[in-house]
Amino acid sequence: MDPITLLGIISAIIGIITAMIALGKYLQNKLGEYLEARRLKQQKKWNPPPPTSANPPMVDTQPVYKSLPPPPISDHYDIFISHRSSNKAWVETLARNLTQIGYQVFLDIWMAGRISDPKTYNALQQCNKTILVATPEAIESGWVREEYDLMLSRQQQNRDFSFIPVVFNEALADCPFLSDIKVINFSTADYFDAFQHLVSHLGDKSGDNTDLALPPKFAASTAALSSGIRKFIDTLFAQLEQKSPPPLMLLAQMDRSPSLMVEALLAMAKTRYTPMRCLHLASPYSKKNDIQSYFSGLAQQCGFSETVNDDIQFARALRAKLNQASPLFLLVSRFEHSAGSCQQKLAGILRSLNETHADQLHIVLCGGEKLAELKYLHGNHSLLNVAQDYQWPELEPADVYAMRDNCCQDLVLDDEIVDKLLALSGGHPTLLQKCLQL
Repeated sequence: MDPITLLGIISAIIGIITAMIALGKYLQNKLGEYLEARRLKQQKKWNPPPPTSANPPMVDTQPVYKSLPPPPISDHYDIFISHRSSNKAWVETLARNLTQIGYQVFLDIWMAGRISDPKTYNALQQCNKTILVATPEAIESGWVREEYDLMLSRQQQNRDFSFIPVVFNEALADCPFLSDIKVINFSTADYFDAFQHLVSHLGDKSGDNTDLALPPKFAASTAALSSGIRKFIDTLFAQLEQKSPPPLMLLAQMDRSPSLMVEALLAMAKTRYTPMRCLHLASPYSKKNDIQSYFSGLAQQCGFSETVNDDIQFARALRAKLNQASPLFLLVSRFEHSAGSCQQKLAGILRSLNETHADQLHIVLCGGEKLAELKYLHGNHSLLNVAQDYQWPELEPADVYAMRDNCCQDLVLDDEIVDKLLALSGGHPTLLQKCLQL
């Protein structure tokens, strides 16, 4: 081996060793940052930093919520509560108030169950009363939507079965998703009045003389929008104001909940298009290629008066809404949750309508990998190759504070710790939440 070649090999080995040493130091520093963040989290004293644009003041949550041990497991349950885990404090308070007036309540955070768990499924089949805590997150959630479909099916088959959604977001009270069902609105009424209203619809008990516990107050989720997300939304609507805009495709990281973005987009759209000219389609959660159920479900969300049993009838009903002077805003979310053939047929409808009615139909699609495939998988022959794609903004410090306020309100954070948590998690929502909960 000649000296030049040998020298090159030695240089390469030295370079590899140097890189490994640098990587080791980097990982050691990250571990130190993590341990420091965890130590600060475990401090008992709460000293909030001065409010800034990145660190909004926490919402008054008096009386303070304290998680209590769950009630004993029962062989029979009167009420099943379907919810998103992010609403734990509110939902658990509701469950305990119902328990206090004599109901046996099945709550999955007390049983660690889900719809796929036999215990959860059997409890849902056993209960003649079911409550769905309907938030934007619940509507976006696949497993909550699966429970919703099961409830509707049972309600049609069993007259003794009652299904009652409750909301604490004013915007959801008039949502097409809930248009044909009685809704108990906790967002406008006094909690005691709303609770009595709920109990009266449950039917066989009274809570008039009950000393109720109060849940934490909820802030409007749009208050937690970071400056980056606000600028991003402004960019999207500026694009929609162009002549004949293409469909806009919003691609998000895996496991990043779209509910905050969806709610913010709808709120902005209603100020620009009017509420009557805004539609939100949340694709039904299904792995089956059931075209009839899929498009009849979408038609119900749109509030169509026509009977819709397939994609052709759905396209016709949607096209009928376009023959007006003002454009229609259409937001489609949860693309990942439906079967492939249903995705493709809906994408085909949207492409066709965009080609013929681009000035009358402004389309925004939210999703991830499956949605991206409809643009890139087959190149120029892809169904949504005409769409203009955008990546969701990376998580910012304000997003971390919002996540903290949602899952662990007593956690001590400041801007320095937040920056370290973002670096440690790489800005991945699931990893960041795990860091906050450690």
